[in-house]
Amino acid sequence: MKRFVTRDVAKIQELNYIGRFDIKMNELPKMIYDPIERKERKINRWRWRYHCKFDDADEIVKRLKINYDEVTGMLPLNLRSRYAVAEKRYKLFGWNETKVIIEAAVLGHLLDYGENGFDTRSVTLSELLSVLTRYIGSAEYGNYFHVLGITSVTGFDRKVLEHVNSGEFHKNFVSRYVSLCLVDLETGEVFYNESDERIKAYIDLFKPVFDEEKVRAIKEYVLERLGLKNFAVLDRVVEEATEGGEEGKRLAKKVFYDLEKEGMGEVRYDKEFGIVIAKSR
Repeated sequence: MKRFVTRDVAKIQELNYIGRFDIKMNELPKMIYDPIERKERKINRWRWRYHCKFDDADEIVKRLKINYDEVTGMLPLNLRSRYAVAEKRYKLFGWNETKVIIEAAVLGHLLDYGENGFDTRSVTLSELLSVLTRYIGSAEYGNYFHVLGITSVTGFDRKVLEHVNSGEFHKNFVSRYVSLCLVDLETGEVFYNESDERIKAYIDLFKPVFDEEKVRAIKEYVLERLGLKNFAVLDRVVEEATEGGEEGKRLAKKVFYDLEKEGMGEVRYDKEFGIVIAKSR
């Protein structure tokens, strides 16, 4: 299904995801493995200069010609949160050299949110490779290992998912210096190349957290609605089967997409009711 994600929802999803990632990264001490030097490092605390956040706010201000406060207050910003592991080149003196970077990055179509108020386009293969190539170039130049989780609210194009797990992708883009996973913020699914053993140790840092007990209860309600009416409306499910708010909508959407994946229904956008799931025939 082509998703319909408003800028408000995208912004909340972005902030929540990066916030949860930061919480996980600060559950210390933490052991970080460096496959380049084949060395494990213990992290007891993150020094302030080894954690930074980036976004695309300046670019959007320039492109849309609206003021900075309006952009940062209203739009998702493609937030990135980056943690660096560094150590001195020599034990007693010398400058610190970056050894490992762990980063969560949100990837969305910010101009669509700014001009239309919503985004319906999934991330394409060309968009992903354009971003990934830059990361590989920087990591190769700096001789460090970069663990990267790229997330999207609108999901990823089918060609992206096919390519990421292909032999061609492993040959050309699973770099000695970069290890990648893709995260669908709506469904909670995580995708990566099965041949890349290094990323598996980091998946839990990037995987979205859902309350499984609440998801099960919502799923039972939706299945009951499908049995009675052959369809269910997202807003009504949120109102009647969740505690409401954006978290309720997030859980209900996950149930819709899970049921669609199981062949139990088809998720679509209805002009009158919004997002609905209709029973499969």
